[in-house]
Amino acid sequence: MITTNDLFDLYYSFVLIRYDIRYELNPQILAQLSETLKCECNEDNLVRKSLASLIPKNSDKWNFVFFNNFYTYRELIKDEYTIRLLVNICVILKELLELKNYEKAYDLVDAIHYIPILIQKNEKITNKKARKILKNYTQKWGKLDL
Repeated sequence: MITTNDLFDLYYSFVLIRYDIRYELNPQILAQLSETLKCECNEDNLVRKSLASLIPKNSDKWNFVFFNNFYTYRELIKDEYTIRLLVNICVILKELLELKNYEKAYDLVDAIHYIPILIQKNEKITNKKARKILKNYTQKWGKLDL
């Protein structure tokens, strides 16, 4: 399970994907993130460690994955809806990128990139809140099943 500390890395990963939506490793990164989110592991830097094997060592933007942080406090994300929501977002984004539907993928990651920060701030992400976050996206692209 990821921790509240991993949410910052997840947020930054979404920001980097949005920044370079056509980056060729984005689908693999999203697949790895979805697997990491489902993991029952209990360790620090789970997101960073899972992405480190994918990212080239000379990557300027993604170099944060090669540095592990030391945390004195760790809180696991146990809410199943939250984890399922994050996994589904990664899967849908991956599929959009594989279809080379970059505009739609950009709009989705733009809409959801801040969700990990909201979760970290102990805001409960409910189905209603998720719909509100995705309002602009769904007005443009239609309903999204998360």
